[in-house]
Amino acid sequence: MKQPQKRLLSLIFSLILLILTIFVFSSYVSAAYDDVNELRAEFLTKQDALDGQRQIVEKVNELLTRYQSIPQLAEVMALAVPNGEQTADAFNQIRVLAERNKLSMSSFSTTQGSAFKSVSPNASGLLREMGSLKIEATLLGSYSGLDGFLTDLASNIRIMDIESLKVQPAGSAGGDFFFFNIVITTYYQTTE
Repeated sequence: MKQPQKRLLSLIFSLILLILTIFVFSSYVSAAYDDVNELRAEFLTKQDALDGQRQIVEKVNELLTRYQSIPQLAEVMALAVPNGEQTADAFNQIRVLAERNKLSMSSFSTTQGSAFKSVSPNASGLLREMGSLKIEATLLGSYSGLDGFLTDLASNIRIMDIESLKVQPAGSAGGDFFFFNIVITTYYQTTE
């Protein structure tokens, strides 16, 4: 074979080898590269989730530290959810709120509710098993007085929920006096 033919064959062979190399590279390496990119994306997603969880844990620990440093927290909890029914205190709170808003109380009765346990276990021991006390009261006064009473009841330190409220005119003249029949549920910690 002549020298130019050898060069041509060598050039064709080199070109075929180059094409085969590119094919093998694109077949195997690009598939592996795609796998690496998927793993990187998964790693970054999990890293972001882990960082978010660490921040949440740090905030929770910070809040726990802050609340554990408050010695009066148990006292505040006892005011919001007292130990035992303390019916007289509940009556007094409602009476004072009614008087503050120029409402007069014409009747008052209580019934024992049921005891229930907390939804989540409480490691701090601030709350125990709880019970409810249903309070029925009839108030007499103006609508603006009722509005103020309900606002004060909502901001009262003892937790009280309004179950029902019925409004009836106090007289046939249709003035600004009404009878308000209200049912309030309040909660307490049962004594063990």
